[in-house]
Amino acid sequence: YQRNVVALAGDAVLYYFQNWSEDRVAVADYNLVYHPAGRYRVQRGRDANLTWSAWRDMDGGRFDRHSLTGAPGFVDSEEDDYRLNEGSPAFSLGFRPLPMGRSA
Repeated sequence: YQRNVVALAGDAVLYYFQNWSEDRVAVADYNLVYHPAGRYRVQRGRDANLTWSAWRDMDGGRFDRHSLTGAPGFVDSEEDDYRLNEGSPAFSLGFRPLPMGRSA
């Protein structure tokens, strides 16, 4: 799970693992994650609700070590235009936008 832009809302959980095991996630890094209230939670099993810091520190910093939190710089999310402005921090993480043109 790399080089994604994730915009959360409400009480959303960034990652939810119902049956956690150490081999559940191979890679999670270089992502840009945004919640307007700054809530970045990871649910690991029924009882383990981790903060963003605890998730990143888990297993010696194995997950989301280079990922960033913050506004992605959407062109106009109010009008459902989720393309990224040129100055988006996602590009510094190696994000490449999908082609948005129409196909014939």
